[in-house]
Amino acid sequence: MSELKKRTLISVLWFLAIALLISIKFIFMIVITILSVLGVHEFYKMVENKGIFPFYYLGLSVAAFIPMSLYYGFELNRDWQLFLVIAGLIALFMLQIRRRANEGATAGIAVSMFGIFYISWTITFLLRLRLLPEGIALSAMTIVATKSCDIMAYLIGKSFGRRPFMPRVSPNKTWEGFWAGFLSAIIAVEVFSLFIPFITPFDALVLGGLIGTFGQLGDISESLIKRDCYVKDSGNIFPGMGGILDLLDSLLFTSPIVYFYVTRILVM
Repeated sequence: MSELKKRTLISVLWFLAIALLISIKFIFMIVITILSVLGVHEFYKMVENKGIFPFYYLGLSVAAFIPMSLYYGFELNRDWQLFLVIAGLIALFMLQIRRRANEGATAGIAVSMFGIFYISWTITFLLRLRLLPEGIALSAMTIVATKSCDIMAYLIGKSFGRRPFMPRVSPNKTWEGFWAGFLSAIIAVEVFSLFIPFITPFDALVLGGLIGTFGQLGDISESLIKRDCYVKDSGNIFPGMGGILDLLDSLLFTSPIVYFYVTRILVM
């Protein structure tokens, strides 16, 4: 089976699996927790290629804690959030001191915190969307629009792409693929807006445009990290596509964007 067919098949299966799991909040929380932990795991393993060794078990523990705490209603006020950030920072320094090595201390601490923020914190916005009114439709819309953008950008770019989009970071991406993905995201959100009362056609146009833009930015951002870490894929869980991060990269950017637009602009 060609790489193109593998990517398309896995993406379709991803659609179907998530569509089934979204309907049950507890199961969806478990899925997000697993994705969070595996994503951080892959990120930490990638940066080890550069000789940077993050605090693996602490990072994975926090990656599991964030979505579970959200699901069980452990919402923190600003003071508690600041306290936990400071406590986490102190814990990282204490763990670094126990390593009895000064070399790489700053990088190890910084990468440990960045991995949690970049992956675990952002992916939980998909769960936050699910917990809102019309949460099933909102989270499904975000996933379908984002991944349809990914698929169409890849298909059109692979078949008809001529003008490189960002060759230094991702040489295979083209402007033709970008605009195909962009339009695909808008169409997907416009369709979902028919079933979500508070999303007007204009809001759907804006949201689709944001997803089509930031989803591809998320993909390119992960490509930048992989190039810096000297790896082609973040992992090998999905044949022809790579790892968890290769599947999630665009959602890490689109989920927070959709959540903030819905809760701050639409003011549910």
